[in-house]
Amino acid sequence: MKQQIDMLLFVVSHAILIYWCVLVFRNPGRKTLGIGLTGRQIGTLLVLEVFLFVAMYISYEANRSPETADSFAWHNLIIYARGVLPLAGLAALNDKVFSLRDPVFATLPTALVVDYMLLWMCSQVADRMLPRKANG
Repeated sequence: MKQQIDMLLFVVSHAILIYWCVLVFRNPGRKTLGIGLTGRQIGTLLVLEVFLFVAMYISYEANRSPETADSFAWHNLIIYARGVLPLAGLAALNDKVFSLRDPVFATLPTALVVDYMLLWMCSQVADRMLPRKANG
């Protein structure tokens, strides 16, 4: 059952981001916070990301075991790579600043920054490739 839950979290994590990238390409002229989404769409994305993070944390807590690598980052490396990998890279660069043993709650803000950067890049590509829609 654990593998099915992790697979579902993996699919949902990536489907969320793919869906919002598609929305950016559907509305190339709109800009809220520099990306081609409405405020409501951005709010919905934030709420879904928080729910996903809570589900991953619950899954991690339910499957903690001393026989395995007991780390939130290790457990969710594939599921939530956009939140875990940047923190791992920063920790490798400067061990004193980012010396968190298991940066559970730093993962969500990191993932949100990565999401924003990806959506901003998609928005820039959409503005250059697709014709702008009329105001409306």
